[in-house]
Amino acid sequence: AAAPSGQLPACSWGPLRPELAPAPGPCAARCRAPLLRPRAWMSTSQIASSAFTLGTVAVLPFYTLMIAAPNASITKRTVESTAPYVALGLLYAYLLYLSWTPDTIRAMFASKYWLPELPGIVRMFASEMTVASAWIHLLAVDLFAARSVSPCFFTFKCMRL
Repeated sequence: AAAPSGQLPACSWGPLRPELAPAPGPCAARCRAPLLRPRAWMSTSQIASSAFTLGTVAVLPFYTLMIAAPNASITKRTVESTAPYVALGLLYAYLLYLSWTPDTIRAMFASKYWLPELPGIVRMFASEMTVASAWIHLLAVDLFAARSVSPCFFTFKCMRL
């Protein structure tokens, strides 16, 4: 669709494969595809939903081992591994990258003291991507906390009766 005269058309990053990209238009100089934003493969909502599901499913084996076999050697090896934290951390960083925009930063730090305020946080959490990144953050922190307390909780080694 052509833009009205005097206005540049809205930016569209189009497909990630260059051979499928349309010929550059008037906004080509100011519209560059952001690094690692797969707009052509999935929508923002699909990315957030997939990350939410992936993160939730990824921690289940760890919790299952901690509950079903807390003293097994496989549980100790998997719980002591840094792999789940690295994976969740990378996913969290990617989602955070996708969710933080200049508007998000302005909304979060709107006070004159550059401190977060509740209305800004509420506006920020209206985005599915922000909620998905917060969920992955919570999963990582909860898994870390469960790893820390599981030996005490299941074996009663930390309790003095």
